[in-house]
Amino acid sequence: MGGLFATLKDTAMRPVRTAMSNLVEDVIEFALIGILAMLAIGFGIGAVYIWLSQKYGELYAALIMAGVFLVLAIFVFVVRAISSAARRKKAERERRELAEKVGQATHSALDIVTLIKAVGAGRGGSASRDDARGSMAARVAHSVTSQVSPWTLVGISILAGFVGGRKLGD
Repeated sequence: MGGLFATLKDTAMRPVRTAMSNLVEDVIEFALIGILAMLAIGFGIGAVYIWLSQKYGELYAALIMAGVFLVLAIFVFVVRAISSAARRKKAERERRELAEKVGQATHSALDIVTLIKAVGAGRGGSASRDDARGSMAARVAHSVTSQVSPWTLVGISILAGFVGGRKLGD
């Protein structure tokens, strides 16, 4: 059984290892691209300064360059302020959605507890109790599956099958 689990683990981890390897390569490549781009921009700025100094003189060339960089800094500041406000709104919306989901999950858990108490309190014959338990199981299953992602359900199924197989094998 350990060999099966190891095989499943290796199969599940292979895409993760590949993704991490690709991520490291991408980071290195983007860092190299960034460094070369910074060098190119630096030489470009130097060339513009030389051209401006030949055309207008050194003092005016320095003032023009300072003005251009000040305008760029203001532009970046405005873009940052706009994107920061949008990010704050998105975070608030996600926080409200999460609070709503937590409320729904709490409500669902309370429904399950109520159903369990109702079935336990039923004193009818065994047929009516079995029907109530079947109905409760269907409601619980519907409640859980409506709030859980399909991949989580697959994982739970695999885990339940593994545990059930171990118990049946004992």
